[in-house]
Amino acid sequence: MRLSFKKVAAIAGLATALATGITTPASAMNAVNCGDRTDFLRVTENFTVDHCFANAGSVDLGNGYWVNRISSGNNEILWRETDNSYHSMSRWSTINWPTGDTVKVNLVAIKTV
Repeated sequence: MRLSFKKVAAIAGLATALATGITTPASAMNAVNCGDRTDFLRVTENFTVDHCFANAGSVDLGNGYWVNRISSGNNEILWRETDNSYHSMSRWSTINWPTGDTVKVNLVAIKTV
């Protein structure tokens, strides 16, 4: 079977388009040990448990965490509450909900800069 130059070029072009055009961005955000670091995204659950995250991307928190505090650290962040409302926060910001009050958060994200 002999292919014409035009067919070979078309197949090569299609292969290149598929290899480069259909890739999705990586979500490299991961949970990390908080330690004494203040530059991580820190989510405080039920006034007792701190969850920290680093690197751009998003993490689905399943059914959600009851959260009373979010600190952005050195990150532009976004979070989604279980009522599907989205909120964003700039770097080095913190939000505290009043004592005894929490919100249910089911997604956190660190924006790429």
